Amino acid sequence: MRAFRYALDEALSSLWRGRRSGFMATATIAVALFVLGAFLWIASTLDRLGAAWSQAAELSVYLDDRATSANRGAIEQALAPGDLVAGFEFVSKEEAAKRFKQTFTELAGTFDSLDANPLPPSYEVRLHTASAARAGVEDLVDRLRKLAGVSDVKYDRQWLERLRAAVTIVRAIGLVLGT
Repeated sequence: MRAFRYALDEALSSLWRGRRSGFMATATIAVALFVLGAFLWIASTLDRLGAAWSQAAELSVYLDDRATSANRGAIEQALAPGDLVAGFEFVSKEEAAKRFKQTFTELAGTFDSLDANPLPPSYEVRLHTASAARAGVEDLVDRLRKLAGVSDVKYDRQWLERLRAAVTIVRAIGLVLGT
């Protein structure tokens, strides 16, 4: 019992004599763990965000105002559900205006003051999330852009690729700083 008491007294007095260096060592370790944890948290959050966006894979096909029903039929045929396309929905100019007003309530008055509805009719296309399906999306986008009646095709794959690159960079920085 006496040896234990002696060891405890020596440890406490040694800690008291080196309190500055002990505090600095503890603070340095705490900061290092905080930085590592912050980078891991950011990487995890960005990774989950990328996964959610990948699962909600969509592409928008904007139509020319002068698109005919024959043009729409050809577009719908190209968008027929299959290995790549899970489904699609036509959004008229009126429905697009309604959605805009619901999403941007503070701009609804400004939108109503316009002489004509500037929003184009469009198709919202839901894609399969399998990686094999993602490989064919660029071909589908190219085919759709060439169809008569299509004014633009929007697919945000570049944003997903940038997000994945950011996750990789954040993880690398976290590993470098954490080691």
